[in-house]
Amino acid sequence: MKKFFLTLAGRLVLAVFLLLATGCSKSDNAEPARAEIPLGGKAPDEYLEIRINGGSWISLDGLAANSAPHQFGISSNSGSSMFNINWPGGEGYFRWSDTGNVPARINFAYFLPDNTYYVSGFRSNNESKETSGGLLNIKSIGKEGDEVSGSFVIGPAGRFDSGTGKHLENVIIEGRFNLKLVKMYRSAREA
Repeated sequence: MKKFFLTLAGRLVLAVFLLLATGCSKSDNAEPARAEIPLGGKAPDEYLEIRINGGSWISLDGLAANSAPHQFGISSNSGSSMFNINWPGGEGYFRWSDTGNVPARINFAYFLPDNTYYVSGFRSNNESKETSGGLLNIKSIGKEGDEVSGSFVIGPAGRFDSGTGKHLENVIIEGRFNLKLVKMYRSAREA
């Protein structure tokens, strides 16, 4: 059976259509029209939040995905910024790593509209690139449609200029998430 997913733009178009279909007439006694989006949408208990150097929490629209066997990710793409964490799957604590083949890597990237980005790697005093300390904690992960929840700390994480690759600073990044898992591939048995 083929599943149907709505993109964020699709959800917005559907929401506007539902609002228009329920009527826009003004009545002082009438309750406001309520539109529910049955095909997707973010549940109240879903969240993806990060903060940098102990600052305010930044809320992102996120998605947890199983993109291939032993490849899982948490991502957000708002158009102006992009966020991604990759890990090979399963629950537990994972150290950040940029080595090994792709499924074995556990890494983080956060690209901002000011042409800078943060990664789970940094430059030390001698300018050599090092992998960040800290952990990704996957508290729970279920099957497709279940929630993936956890948290992470990256310290130090490097901030770099997107155009030049120049190292700008080292920071501490914290995050927490609770998102529905979407399977992005089908095995030969499932096809």
